[in-house]
Amino acid sequence: MKLVVVESPAKAKTIEKYLGSGHRVLASFGHVRDLPPKDGSVDPDKAFEMLWQVSPDRSKQLKAIVDEAKNADTLILATDPDREGEAISWHVQEVLRQKRALPSNVQRVTFNAITNSAVTEAMKKPRGLDEDLIDAYKARRALDYLVGFTLSPILWRKLPGAKSAGRVQSVALRLIVDREREIDVFRPQEYWSVSATFESDGQQFTGRLVHLDGSKIDRLTIGNRGDADAAKAVVQAARFTVSSVETKPLSKNPPPPFTTSTLQQEAARKLGFSASHTMRVAQSLYEDGLITYMRTDGIDMAPEAISAARRAIASRYDSGFVPDKPRHYQSKIKNAQEAHEAIRPTDFDRPRAASGDHARLYELVYNRALASQMASARLERTTVELTDGAGRAVLRASGQVVLFPGFMTLYDEGRDDPQDEEGARMPALREGDAPAKTGVDAMQSFTQPPPRYSEASLVKRLEELGIGRPSTYAATLQTLKDREYVRIEKGRFVPEESGRLVTAFLERFFDRYVSYDYTAELEEELDDVSGGRLDWQKLLDGFWRDFKPKAGEVMEQKPSEITQALDEFLAPWLYPPRADGSDPRICPQCGNGRLSLRGGKFGAFVACSNYPDCKYTQKFGQGGEQAQTEGPTELGDGILLKRGRFGPYVERGDKRASIPKDISLEDVNAEVAERLLSLPREIGPHPESGKPITASIGRYGPYLAHDGKYAKLSSTAEVFETGMNAAVSKLADAASGAGRRQGASREPIAVLGKHPAGGGEIKVMPGRYGPYVTDGATNATLPKDAKPEEVTLDEAVRLIDERAAKGPAKKGRRTGRKKAK
Repeated sequence: MKLVVVESPAKAKTIEKYLGSGHRVLASFGHVRDLPPKDGSVDPDKAFEMLWQVSPDRSKQLKAIVDEAKNADTLILATDPDREGEAISWHVQEVLRQKRALPSNVQRVTFNAITNSAVTEAMKKPRGLDEDLIDAYKARRALDYLVGFTLSPILWRKLPGAKSAGRVQSVALRLIVDREREIDVFRPQEYWSVSATFESDGQQFTGRLVHLDGSKIDRLTIGNRGDADAAKAVVQAARFTVSSVETKPLSKNPPPPFTTSTLQQEAARKLGFSASHTMRVAQSLYEDGLITYMRTDGIDMAPEAISAARRAIASRYDSGFVPDKPRHYQSKIKNAQEAHEAIRPTDFDRPRAASGDHARLYELVYNRALASQMASARLERTTVELTDGAGRAVLRASGQVVLFPGFMTLYDEGRDDPQDEEGARMPALREGDAPAKTGVDAMQSFTQPPPRYSEASLVKRLEELGIGRPSTYAATLQTLKDREYVRIEKGRFVPEESGRLVTAFLERFFDRYVSYDYTAELEEELDDVSGGRLDWQKLLDGFWRDFKPKAGEVMEQKPSEITQALDEFLAPWLYPPRADGSDPRICPQCGNGRLSLRGGKFGAFVACSNYPDCKYTQKFGQGGEQAQTEGPTELGDGILLKRGRFGPYVERGDKRASIPKDISLEDVNAEVAERLLSLPREIGPHPESGKPITASIGRYGPYLAHDGKYAKLSSTAEVFETGMNAAVSKLADAASGAGRRQGASREPIAVLGKHPAGGGEIKVMPGRYGPYVTDGATNATLPKDAKPEEVTLDEAVRLIDERAAKGPAKKGRRTGRKKAK
């Protein structure tokens, strides 16, 4: 018997069907071992010896693999065809060797698509494990461990409120912060454009002023209304004739098929998918045999796939859409490996597949791959210049006409920050023509700051710089969100205060390790390890020799010294120039104290040097007009509005009340504060028990209480407005379990997609005993440390499969005897 090991149960089921009898296919459910999250898991003093431990949630899968391996004569490791896949195979082999269950014959096979032909062909070409790829995996894992377990304790001790730092995500965070700094210092500049509309043969077009009185007019030349009005008057008074017509043919070539990075970018632009969601859906399409392997930086397709694409084009379009020769692509991206094919459909005769998000992503992959082998689009660009009789003004009009759409019939690549293209149609004009002028306009505009990064543009920038690997980008961006270093606003990354502070700390004390060039160079060295050109331990030794003493030097500094250094480093941002020209460091409250950065229990802030006489404080990053006095605000009647660790609250004497989230701080006055301080509010005696019903606000929001029983309220307003009838009804519903009976109709926290093995739609649901995942047949409780909004489809499938394998839950036995009194 031959034992075949793959990653996922969906792949296992499909591949076992292809291989037939004599084969047993089991899933490892991803990595089976990892470095323990504690000091000493990588020992630089022992040639970077690494201590591996079996992941607790993989012990069941490993036991099944070990049991089957004892009865197998051949072990076939068929994990994914990349570095991580090679590492998973190596881990499985090592565990079996330690358990003395490793068959004498071990083979490694890889395939780029989960189809019958691809799998059966791969089985005919076994090889050994690629030691270079395994060494590259070890080097990356050790680097990430050494950086994380060295930097994070420094952050915890020296930078209050900071969480952790990582090798690649710290550089990605720096990109986001650097862009925000550009936006901070940007000052908009006013400019005006003057244009005239014309009509010829019933067709309108617009000409823009490009020369005036012998001077060239650039975008910023006309900077105020006065100059704009003067230029507009010249254009209005002039009669224009066509002085030149220039027509240029253009050719636009199709983009190559998707790589991991470009798929994430286009899915973000066109489908609104996050990078992590794109990879989840792509993984499912791959495991269903619909697309080729989705972790790749190769941009060409196999010869047979190119032939199939050309046949599909010929069947759908006329012969003009099929180029004379097949197209072949080479990547221009730094460090591209191109070890695998680009992402493409496995069958070009299937233009549609799956449903929902799976169908949308499949269509994107299909159209991009098919378009990559289509003919170029042919366009014609016309530029017309019009001059007035006196020679004072010159206008220019441009237009673009599509003569043959080619690949654009099927696909046009999206842009992160699209610019207005001069694509308007132009009438047929000749030199000497005098089209009729129908209007003149002067338009005011302002220069715009550089846009914040979207997921698509950030992934693109990381790839351009050669930082990280496309297969890790989704996890990197998710880590930044999870650590609350960034937030998403209108689809763009905005750094949080903690993210800006961590970046400043790393730039100030570990500048080399968050520099773009150094990170890219390290990536090249890791690629050299993959290619067998560099020893992995030599790479780690070179890194650790410099990094360790630098970390020790920073660890020896006092927190106050760190804060002072950051205060100086961040001074231009923390203390921007004031409009009145006064010293931005002078306290705006007392007028003579100096502002400086301080470290507190709950993070950094700016405070006055005259504390405690002056209690002026300012949140980190809220300089200038955004500065706020964090001292108490008097509301009247002895009530103070204060800000504490858990947010704003009101206080009178020894009584306090938090400000609910659904009440704006600006709306908090003496009346609102009085009502909050008066809680709990007694509605009246219950008509049946005679015991009081009260309404109040607790840790988990507004609620009703009666005789030890509770019912939730939907808003703060209901606390003060709910009457006796409504209160009795809500309490009765809560007591009877109506809320629990409605569980089936409750909104899911997330819908993750279909179970790969053919089950129902997998959802994350709120439950009486905590959130859980379900496919309609099996429910699996989420681990306590899991965030329900961030559970992936793979994690959900694993939890459901593990729960289903345990069988029905055992019920406690009833003895039928009453407890003795």
